[in-house]
Amino acid sequence: MRHIRFLSEELGPRPAGSDVLEQGCDYVLEALQAAGYDNARKIRYELPNGKILANITATRAGRSDEEIVLAAHLDTVPNSPGANDDASGVAAILELAEILADAEPPRSVRFAVFKSEETLEDYDVHGFGSLQFIEALEPEAIEKIRAACWLDKIGAGPTLKVMHIEDTPAGLAKHLQTLARRRGMQPKLIAAKRWSEEMAFEDRGIPTAWIEYGPAPQLHQPEDDIANVEQEKLAAIGALVHDWILEEPAP
Repeated sequence: MRHIRFLSEELGPRPAGSDVLEQGCDYVLEALQAAGYDNARKIRYELPNGKILANITATRAGRSDEEIVLAAHLDTVPNSPGANDDASGVAAILELAEILADAEPPRSVRFAVFKSEETLEDYDVHGFGSLQFIEALEPEAIEKIRAACWLDKIGAGPTLKVMHIEDTPAGLAKHLQTLARRRGMQPKLIAAKRWSEEMAFEDRGIPTAWIEYGPAPQLHQPEDDIANVEQEKLAAIGALVHDWILEEPAP
């Protein structure tokens, strides 16, 4: 909650290319470094309007060369403080990174925080930052990624959803649904329509799932503030993802 409070209340709206978003980026990077991630870094890229942004990544090395990606986005639409969308996902990543700082998970875990996932001005697409992230990787690095899980809007809304894009395999989403049920949660499995012509992970054959609560109240509104974020929901999703990270992968 302290991360959400800083990002949504002390900083507020964080549209792509804004100075406020850069402050949020520095906050996330410093939090990862403080947790012991010497490899935490910014990966710079150029927006269609020529401005330079940077995604933030850090990796906890695992016992194998295989890697899973845990992703969230730091940017917001211009008039919303984005406490739920998506400071909640960023906060969960920072907490999980701190908890796992001294762990040796079965697979390496790459924590990724993207800075231009909302629709950009004069560029009608979602997910620009994640596309730049994947395109910056060497082919052999992409080959090592076995799965990607997005945490987006995980702090408010009546229904827990585990989603996959309808024209991609549902295996990871179904597996996360099973893990959630073991914790007494009852998520809905959703096959969602594409919200962008190109999807960063899915279009490269990487099994991908999205975890969120919905319908998200106050989505993209000035009222998306910390008063509407439920700590119990954050804890539940954090525990679920922690289970997934530490489980031994199927042979």
